[in-house]
Amino acid sequence: MLKHIAITVNDKNDINAFYRDLLGFSESRRFTLPEELSDELFGIKESAEVVMLHSDDIYLEVFLSDRKIESVYNHVCIGVRNREDIIERAQSSGYTVTRAGRTSKPDLIFLRDSSGNSFELVDSE
Repeated sequence: MLKHIAITVNDKNDINAFYRDLLGFSESRRFTLPEELSDELFGIKESAEVVMLHSDDIYLEVFLSDRKIESVYNHVCIGVRNREDIIERAQSSGYTVTRAGRTSKPDLIFLRDSSGNSFELVDSE
């Protein structure tokens, strides 16, 4: 059973603008990961603010950090009821939206937050 997904976010404004307002996540709690524990667990010698978010059965553990993300294949796929509305709002807010057309299935839709985290949106209906 998956408990949560941990991601790194560079722009703390994305907590509200991207995760809450666009994707519909709610904040559960905040805490600071102490430098000693961060070093022990991740080999990063700095403390980090952590924001716990949830939406239905998806839980995100968001680490706020200045460390930049390299391009990777990692992404989180979430089912949404209003995919086209989210796409439109993401584009008007300046977030990167990629739509890849397919002939036999619905288009692939990927959103990126300001830090480069990728989210695939699928219809949940």
